[in-house]
Amino acid sequence: MCRIVLLVLAICCTLLFSAAVDTKSLVDHLEDVIDNFDQVVGISFEYEGEKVENGHSMLSEQVANAPTVKLTGVQSSALYTLVMVDPDHPGPMHPINREWVHWIVTDIPGGNISRGKEILSYDSPKPVFHIHRYIIIVFKQTSKDISDEIKKRPNFHVKEFAMKHRMDPVGALFFYLHSPAREDVRAEL
Repeated sequence: MCRIVLLVLAICCTLLFSAAVDTKSLVDHLEDVIDNFDQVVGISFEYEGEKVENGHSMLSEQVANAPTVKLTGVQSSALYTLVMVDPDHPGPMHPINREWVHWIVTDIPGGNISRGKEILSYDSPKPVFHIHRYIIIVFKQTSKDISDEIKKRPNFHVKEFAMKHRMDPVGALFFYLHSPAREDVRAEL
């Protein structure tokens, strides 16, 4: 009986440690884009049927088309906004275009992204140099009809956009994408 209790305790501790590592990893990768927050909304992000997990590496051809997105843990009567940015543009060592905005969908009712309003169409990621992070953030809206006209993709500021519309982050996800030159090197290995 004692062995069973110890085994269950060991499994629980392992699961808790893994969750803490994932949460810390997420926070570490978001800190230059958005302030710390409690993740209450889950994001399912799939490219061509491949689910993206936090820290997952993708190839350029996998992200050419807009992903399928599902939100979980949302309030059915609430509206949400999804923003996707590259904080490492054009390269992580000198991100002079930080943050390059790739996609914005607002007024998402109850997490149903297909019923949201796309105020900036999906721009497939094309990293120029090195490995880039792509960060997807979901905000809970406090008002309806966010209809900003985004005139340029470089130097977008997620924090300013969220503050302007009094939105709070409720979910996030990030993945890595290699520049095409880097993908060629990986293919040769």
